[in-house]
Amino acid sequence: AVAGGGAPSAVQSATPEPSRSATPEPTPAPTPVLETVTCTAPSEAFALLCETYARIKSDYVDEIDDAELVEGAVEGMVEALPDAYSGYLPPEQYETALDDLSGEFSGIGAEVGMRNLADPSDEEACTVITEICALVIIAPLDGSPAEAAGLQAGDVVVAVDGEPTAGSTISEQVFRVRGEAGTDVTLTVEREDETLEITITRAVINLQEVSSELLADGVGYLRLTTFTDRSPGLLRDALAGLLDGGAT
Repeated sequence: AVAGGGAPSAVQSATPEPSRSATPEPTPAPTPVLETVTCTAPSEAFALLCETYARIKSDYVDEIDDAELVEGAVEGMVEALPDAYSGYLPPEQYETALDDLSGEFSGIGAEVGMRNLADPSDEEACTVITEICALVIIAPLDGSPAEAAGLQAGDVVVAVDGEPTAGSTISEQVFRVRGEAGTDVTLTVEREDETLEITITRAVINLQEVSSELLADGVGYLRLTTFTDRSPGLLRDALAGLLDGGAT
């Protein structure tokens, strides 16, 4: 239609606009149900541990086995102890460590320890092997493969079969050095200003837990070198032998 009389014109289409068909809205996906993670802390100090566990279970991108988390937490707690000779051993390594208690095991036959090279009086500061907290040979056992290969007291072990010892514990390195009798292991050691590669053939080691000697004036000398299941009986027998031999 056109308006007359000089007034502004407006044109209105007589053709109706085509109807728009409504586009259906997508059905929203159901809200995922989050797993409820419960962790009862035995004390307030463990609240952080429980919170960390809950966050890993709910937020970590992949599924993590609870046994792996527990083993990692236990290993961390034991390593936090101010003691270089305390360590967590997985089941396989623990079974091997039990050989010590029998008095017989397969290895190189050397006593090892941790030494603080910066401050020998503060060995408690060393719980993990580093450049300062060194893994050292205390002494090779008499008649052992370690002694035959030339390993000496005071040698600093910096690698086992090419793998550095730094960052590990004494327990882990003991497990690495041990192995089947007849196989070889190579220790990289520092001795004064030298770096040496010493290859040792493992053998079955029989510990001599107790030794005794009758000294002058009826003095009996007993030496207990290590603790095994046999140690108490061997100590009693050695003491009885000294007394029968005239020790007073």
